[in-house]
Amino acid sequence: MLPERLKPQPPAGRPARWPVGQALVTGLSLSVTLAAVAGLAHVVRQPLLIPPLGATGTLILTAPDRPIAQPRSILGGYLIGVGVALAACAWLEPTGLVIALAAGVALALMLATDTLHPPGGAALMLLMLAPARPAGALVCGSVLAGVAVVVAVGWLVHRAVGGRRYPARGWW
Repeated sequence: MLPERLKPQPPAGRPARWPVGQALVTGLSLSVTLAAVAGLAHVVRQPLLIPPLGATGTLILTAPDRPIAQPRSILGGYLIGVGVALAACAWLEPTGLVIALAAGVALALMLATDTLHPPGGAALMLLMLAPARPAGALVCGSVLAGVAVVVAVGWLVHRAVGGRRYPARGWW
């Protein structure tokens, strides 16, 4: 266990900045998390490391008690974002208006199912803006594999380094 001053959690309240030790440990923890996703991507030869996973890892490491950082919200947000993106692209040309409408539909579904996770909406936009349209099963599998690694490594980091309870509200 690390000394309290190095654990990846901000002090009580809302500080202007984190202590340097905590910031460095948290930054290193995000690097390890994303390197684990990149390592798995190399092994399975699939593009698992997508930008929204960096935001998800940041939420897990810096705000592990927040609802948007819980596994239910993370998994649900990505499933909804990817699902809406795939459905929209199957029936419509992904113009700016279609992407905007799809993002609104995804947000409404996340709110209605209590699975708000903004990086899931970013995944939607990333998929809809991509020049190639990979198969739906491949996209879902790749995104979910990346999400699983980020959540698992976040859990390990909080146990090993921070001693914090993650997930704060249970796995589902």
